Amino acid sequence: MRLTEADFLATNGMRLASLYLFGYAAEMTIKAAYFRVEGFGDNDPIGMPQLRAAQSRGATLGLPKARNFHDLSWWGGLLVECRLAMGRPFSASLANQLFSHISKIDRNWRETLRYQSNRPRPSELQESRNTASWLVKHFRYLG
Repeated sequence: MRLTEADFLATNGMRLASLYLFGYAAEMTIKAAYFRVEGFGDNDPIGMPQLRAAQSRGATLGLPKARNFHDLSWWGGLLVECRLAMGRPFSASLANQLFSHISKIDRNWRETLRYQSNRPRPSELQESRNTASWLVKHFRYLG
């Protein structure tokens, strides 16, 4: 739904709001894939206790501390390392694509954009759209 809303906003000239929602869609998709790997169902609640447990899991797997709970690179690393630890690693190609897309969205998006008034360039918007769309399209392979 956020991806569709982001497309609507982009089409109607609301670039910053659109960029924010593309990033939000990417964040939620990566987190949903991680929690699915950990055995969560589609309707299982995820709150601060579960986020803190994910943070602890990352430490157990040797990941550096996340910047915050919105750190897309960290969540991508957690997803990859968790699958590896469970004996279900990504192919090298899929892992490389995942990190490539995460680095693209990470260049353009921060959760604090909702408090800003800048105007993203069309190229930033397109790169974020492509990344969020790729993540949503490949979700079934990630989780």
